[in-house]
Amino acid sequence: MYKDILTNTQNKAAYKNAIKALDEDIKDRSPVFSVAFFDINGLEDINTHYGFEAGDELMYHSGIILKKVFGKDNVYRVAGDEFIALMENKTSLDMEEYFRSFDNELKELNDSRKLAHELGIAKGGCTYRTEKHENYRQVFITAKERMKKDKEAYYQNKTN
Repeated sequence: MYKDILTNTQNKAAYKNAIKALDEDIKDRSPVFSVAFFDINGLEDINTHYGFEAGDELMYHSGIILKKVFGKDNVYRVAGDEFIALMENKTSLDMEEYFRSFDNELKELNDSRKLAHELGIAKGGCTYRTEKHENYRQVFITAKERMKKDKEAYYQNKTN
């Protein structure tokens, strides 16, 4: 009921439960947590030109990498090609290390040429701070904005 069939990550229902609990924690105390937002680059084009099977392969391998780096219980597929990692007791310094590991895993997968198409994943993160954020949504919005900047940089680098 709480698993995404394609990626074997947590699904949107599990995510909604998790963010409800985080918002309750924010009201009661000052929890330490970070949010990472991921979006697969170019998935729509892959699906259009090569079929949904090719896109599904990229989704599947995205799930594998995200679970390996961030932990299977922390990763949620929240929309078509969007994932979120909710990392309790992790600071921005911790997240920098997680993102480095993620980048290395992604590079290793692409260098291995196991996939028919290169897998590109934009990422962005944010750590909750009591003086800055009133609720989970504010942390999420910042993480998503940072992911969008990363996606823009990805496409700009591809054209250069």
